[in-house]
Amino acid sequence: MQQTKIPLHIFFRAVLVLAVPIALQNLLTSCGSLIDAMMIVPLGNAATAAVGVAGRFTFLLEKEKPHTINGIDISPAMLKIAEKHKAALGSQAQFFQGDICRMATDHQYDLVFSSTVFHYIQELAPLFARIAALLKPHGQCIISQLHPVYTAQYPIAREGHFPDDEEWNVRYLDKNLRGYIQPWIEYNDDVSNFLSYSYHHTLSDYFQAITSSGLTITDMAEPMPPRDWQEKYPGRYEAFIETPSYLILKLQKA
Repeated sequence: MQQTKIPLHIFFRAVLVLAVPIALQNLLTSCGSLIDAMMIVPLGNAATAAVGVAGRFTFLLEKEKPHTINGIDISPAMLKIAEKHKAALGSQAQFFQGDICRMATDHQYDLVFSSTVFHYIQELAPLFARIAALLKPHGQCIISQLHPVYTAQYPIAREGHFPDDEEWNVRYLDKNLRGYIQPWIEYNDDVSNFLSYSYHHTLSDYFQAITSSGLTITDMAEPMPPRDWQEKYPGRYEAFIETPSYLILKLQKA
């Protein structure tokens, strides 16, 4: 994928803008919660659990002053970075290693929030069933997820093969494993290229997994890229316009 190189700090700031847009803030309404993978936010006098990107969104969420914040990540390396950030920020968050697909359901919560993680999950139905079990009656779930059109362009995985630019083509109904170099790795000269693997789920995959779990889709948004990219990075801006990056869903339990 030949694209104009963007400085890494600008790329990550833009990712935050895309992953936490005004549209998402509107969907959250009074729930107020932001993280980068899976988190559980019981409103009021209860805990928040979060996952991903070394606690970036956990700390952002802490500004909403929930009673407690508990971060969950499967990666010990990310947890180590999160603890370092926690110390620097004077955060009260608590971090634990865990797998979102195997979280205990002995407590129920008012809100579950997920950002950019579900394309790493092979089977959606068991995951949404677990989310439904975690929610109280009338509890809500907010998903900020890579758009199915975006993940459809990821090259089909071939053992040890680093895909060429020409292999980034939309194959929307192809459910084979995807293998690719993350854009922030490919355009970062300080990190050697390595393959990432994920799964592509269609809109109908999400719909069927969500509804079969007993959850209802109550709202949806497809955010635009940062407006200033149109002048600063026109190639990247047009790429995001052509291929939407994020799909945000608001779900509710009966």
